[in-house]
Amino acid sequence: NIAIPASVEGHDGLFVVTMDDSHTKVSGEILDQLRVGPRMLPFGSAIEGSNAILTVPNFKIANLDIKATPVLWLNDKPKQAGVIGSIGTDLLGMFDLELDIAHAKLNLFSPDHCPGHVVYWTNGVAAAIPFTFDTTGNITFDAAIDGKPLQVQFSTRPGHSTVRLDVAQSVLGYPMPPANPLAKGE
Repeated sequence: NIAIPASVEGHDGLFVVTMDDSHTKVSGEILDQLRVGPRMLPFGSAIEGSNAILTVPNFKIANLDIKATPVLWLNDKPKQAGVIGSIGTDLLGMFDLELDIAHAKLNLFSPDHCPGHVVYWTNGVAAAIPFTFDTTGNITFDAAIDGKPLQVQFSTRPGHSTVRLDVAQSVLGYPMPPANPLAKGE
């Protein structure tokens, strides 16, 4: 996972960058210490596994102060040491960003800049990939596999790229594996 330092009301910790989650989440352990009460979601409803939302007066990423930040209450304690939450596309969408995976670096830029002057590291060509947010806040863009167009989702979660089996068959023409290669009674 990609994690960056941030703070919530002076509580410093790491936040996992989750470009496939639409909401920023903070550990209930940290939020319990704040004097801001959560607003419970209607009975039986949840957003990304959380049943409460609250507004944090002061959220800070590096030298960027973000006031009145709505966050989801993270019920489970994060599994990584030092991690106290995750930053979703709700906050990341406020900035232009550069994700430099090779150097484990995330740069955030103000979207108020001169056109064409964000890429600071080259005078040559740089690729810009247009994308949209789907109905759940995930980043999607057009791509192709073997020349066949697909709409794909960008994720910062660790793992491998995947294609749903039905898409592999219908769009890419890959054969379906047999339902059960074992004969009955074995």
